[in-house]
Amino acid sequence: MIQIAVISSDESLARSLPDFDVRFVEPPRSNGQDPTRDADVVLLDVRDPGRVGLIAEFARRGRAVVALRGRSHHESPLRYLDAGADDCVSIEVAPAELAARIRAVVRRNPRPAEPSVFEATERSLENSFREFPDDPLGAEEYHFAELSVLTGRHEVWRGDDPINLTPTEFSLLTELAQHANQVVSHRKLTAAVWGAEGLTSRRHLRVHIRHLREKLEEEPGSPVLVVTEKGQGYRLCVTEVKAA
Repeated sequence: MIQIAVISSDESLARSLPDFDVRFVEPPRSNGQDPTRDADVVLLDVRDPGRVGLIAEFARRGRAVVALRGRSHHESPLRYLDAGADDCVSIEVAPAELAARIRAVVRRNPRPAEPSVFEATERSLENSFREFPDDPLGAEEYHFAELSVLTGRHEVWRGDDPINLTPTEFSLLTELAQHANQVVSHRKLTAAVWGAEGLTSRRHLRVHIRHLREKLEEEPGSPVLVVTEKGQGYRLCVTEVKAA
């Protein structure tokens, strides 16, 4: 059963999620305690103050987040999406749609195997490489531009240093790596990452590409790794990709 960590003062939300394992928790504390750690997704009520910064913190930790906003909430959903939320829905949404959106987010963002990149202290990335396979979808690891993308563990490393991507950023990078040096259209990227039930706006996609560049590129404003093909989509530009 999908485990949901709900951060909200409105405990009536549990009635909208009868098919899930719902726990109402407090936000993570500065001392490192994180009651959302074992959840599949965090349902964050942004009607309470100070939630934008909390979304950004969850994104840094790689948590999947669905922001729940009031119908008359004065802030645009884009603010929460920009901060790193995987979806943003109204409190007025039908329970069936809320459940479907949560399931879609969980499908796109399965929990990584332990230990995660946020808990690892040492790791060796000495792997034997072979040529990129004919079927890149079957590869579990990609190595390029000093980066290692470990799809089975949902981890990205630069040498011995982990790069903390959100689940959405990781899915985008994996899709681009599977089609390295090819243009991946906006439609194909959004379908691969968010699916038919997810958000598909180009603006939403651009936000997450920008965040991905900020973590991967030396100069995010002048990207050389994840480049824009105007009017078409995005391309992962690398001289060589190896899979293991």
